[in-house]
Amino acid sequence: MKLLITGANGYIGAKLRHIAKDRGNEVISLSRTRGGANAGEWSHYDISDKAPIEIPADAGAVIHLAISGKLASESDCVAEISSACLLLKATLRSGAKFIFVSSQTARKDAPTMYGRTKWAIEQEVLKAGGWVVRPGQVYGGDEKGLFGILSATVRSLPVLPAFFPAPRVQPVHVDDLASALLAVAERNDLTPCIFCVAAVQPVTFTRFLGLIASERLRVRRLFVPVPTFLVRAATLVLGERISIKLGIERLASLFALPQMHTAEDLRSLALDLRSLQSGMRRATIIGEKQNRRSLAREAKAMLTYVLKRKPGLAVQGRYVRAVELFRSGTTLELPAFMLHAPLALALLDDRGFTSSAAGKEFLWRLNTATILAEATTVGASRFIGIGEHSGAVRYGMLIAWSVVMEAVWRLSSFFWLPIYLRRLNVEFTK
Repeated sequence: MKLLITGANGYIGAKLRHIAKDRGNEVISLSRTRGGANAGEWSHYDISDKAPIEIPADAGAVIHLAISGKLASESDCVAEISSACLLLKATLRSGAKFIFVSSQTARKDAPTMYGRTKWAIEQEVLKAGGWVVRPGQVYGGDEKGLFGILSATVRSLPVLPAFFPAPRVQPVHVDDLASALLAVAERNDLTPCIFCVAAVQPVTFTRFLGLIASERLRVRRLFVPVPTFLVRAATLVLGERISIKLGIERLASLFALPQMHTAEDLRSLALDLRSLQSGMRRATIIGEKQNRRSLAREAKAMLTYVLKRKPGLAVQGRYVRAVELFRSGTTLELPAFMLHAPLALALLDDRGFTSSAAGKEFLWRLNTATILAEATTVGASRFIGIGEHSGAVRYGMLIAWSVVMEAVWRLSSFFWLPIYLRRLNVEFTK
């Protein structure tokens, strides 16, 4: 399919262009400047131009990502809406799909010009039979866009605000968003509508910043409570224009974010979002060496849980290779305390967790660790009892101990597991 992408050099656009080309699509970048050496075909496009644009007759879809550098006045908003309408009309003449990438802030009574402008463009697109995609808080990949600003802020400030009442965001990894946009572009069974693409369960903005610090940047940051009414008061005192210049308007938009109901849209797009913790990890950035270290820690924890003693390096290596071969080398979302105290993995061995997608993945890896462990000398002693002293008294004590520990772990998981699943955006079913 021939895809035209406006804003193809931006944070989302560059990633979309790369993934679309990897999937065999022909991509034409529409932007003010040509991208890098591997950017491919390019055509000049400036959102401030009022001249009509020609869309190739064989184009399959136009994905509109470009935004104005400023939206500080009503005239700026009108100009952006007019530019989008020109592109929309050109797309309709060519017979291609038009997909507008909007914002979670979009609504008629949004507190910011940005949100009101996005909503107005949405109405024009929907009237013309186009598609709208509203992403949540985009993160991951290169540190660009709002994610780049947040990452730079967390990197430079030792103390960060913990706003209360806590505003909540619904994250979506930039790769997952690109997959959603390509699904809308490539599939012919999707009727024109608004698709909301983000995590089903919101997380607090404080947790989002905390994961940037701990998983992305590997730093510790102190959070200080800050009441949101102070920011709102500053916005009222300074006025909209000055608030935009100082960046305070973005905080006002954050505090007023409406929750999006995304479960049905994600099912329609056959999209399974990665967890926030996984998407934020540095292993996704610094390459295979770091990812192998993470897998090695997981292997040690899983095999220690199965064997009830420290596993050898050889069986750990076999576990890592199995995950790389059958699971593309992705790591589990195990809490840090479970990596240090593998016995606590018993908390996850519960139907409330194993019935979920994340739980099924945990079971696959647990079974893999068990099969690998059974083939070792230590495993033979553990599972078959080779070399162990026998006797009715000893076995009776072992059975009694197992019953007691099972009761302890089930009671513990009853209180702890729902909290952990909410962090993974997994529905708890007991």
